[in-house]
Amino acid sequence: MKRWKLWVGVVVIFLSGFVIGALGTGMFVKHKIGMFRKGPKFVMQELVLKKFIRELDLDAEQQQKIEEILNQTADELLVLHRETFPKVRAILGRTVSHMKEHLSPEQQEKLDEIVEKAKSRGPRLFREGSMRERASPYRVSEMKN
Repeated sequence: MKRWKLWVGVVVIFLSGFVIGALGTGMFVKHKIGMFRKGPKFVMQELVLKKFIRELDLDAEQQQKIEEILNQTADELLVLHRETFPKVRAILGRTVSHMKEHLSPEQQEKLDEIVEKAKSRGPRLFREGSMRERASPYRVSEMKN
């Protein structure tokens, strides 16, 4: 009888640790994802602003001015990104085409698979539109307000 109670206790402790761990991990991940889903504000902008506020000991007026400057810079960088992104993608496409000229048909197929993987989960350069491009209408509406 005592052995049975011991095993039930071990199982209960194990399951409670599992549940607490799963809930804690879920809350942590949700918090971290929330940091990147700020919408109109880019995460880097916010991090830079917080660093400047902390290290430069900015008052409220200075914070507002610095934030305006960072917003303007982000908008300028977004415009630059939109101008250069199609050119970069074209260069990468030509690169793959030139590489295929020197590969066997099997290697070409493997290269196509590699490129497809890169498009689905790889660098943003391969993807159709980056997060910033998708967020840009929100940035513009925020600036109008």
